[in-house]
Amino acid sequence: MADRTDRVILSVSEASPGGWLTGEIDGIRLVAEDVPLADLEVTTDVIIAFPGRPTEGLSWGSAAWNWLDEVVGQYPGDGLLLRGHHQQVMADGPACLRWLDHGPEGSGIALAPASMLAPSMLEARDEHLMRMFEYCGARSEVVILEDVADGEEIQGRPLGEGILPGPLVGRLIDAHVPRETPVLVRADDPEVARAWLWPES
Repeated sequence: MADRTDRVILSVSEASPGGWLTGEIDGIRLVAEDVPLADLEVTTDVIIAFPGRPTEGLSWGSAAWNWLDEVVGQYPGDGLLLRGHHQQVMADGPACLRWLDHGPEGSGIALAPASMLAPSMLEARDEHLMRMFEYCGARSEVVILEDVADGEEIQGRPLGEGILPGPLVGRLIDAHVPRETPVLVRADDPEVARAWLWPES
């Protein structure tokens, strides 16, 4: 049995009106999805924000990436991490890697599997989760774990109140995420998250 006692699990229970995790803990602030990158202010050591999408044109392709480069380049501090969303510029694992490899110097990501799932992906969610962690687990500076409810629109839920497979996510964390990488969980207590991820412990 793996020893996970030294893995950092931080509990955050707030959610934005859109349903995704928000709030602040240990110098990390999660920004709601309706806050544009251009409006961000440096308030903590690490800020995790959604990339958004251009007001005109598609949310993918060279124009969208150029837009994101320009907006992030205006951020006045360090420590900005972007989390993926299936309707925004960083919609999937390959897009997150593209940002890491070709974004401005110091670009970082927070792996957020729940918000990267589209409704059409839920039936094959296990496969999509595996790909996300295989692509991004080792290179993410933070992991954000939320559950999701099945429906026409994906919205975040506390762990254990949706349809995501906790034990599979736990195995993927063990396999792909370095022990020193903080894991932010949508739960009232870190032990609730540990029981969801590793029920055999």
